[in-house]
Amino acid sequence: MRELQRQVLRDALTLLAENTRPGAYVTREYPEYGEQYDPPRVKG
Repeated sequence: MRELQRQVLRDALTLLAENTRPGAYVTREYPEYGEQYDPPRVKG
């Protein structure tokens, strides 16, 4: 878990240095750690 925190922090700091466009979405995935959060279902 500690290594995941380091990796996420490193990626976040890298995003601050990148020249991203306003409104652009950048997704980072960490498949070796699996899904940690299941978002609540939206009632339709």
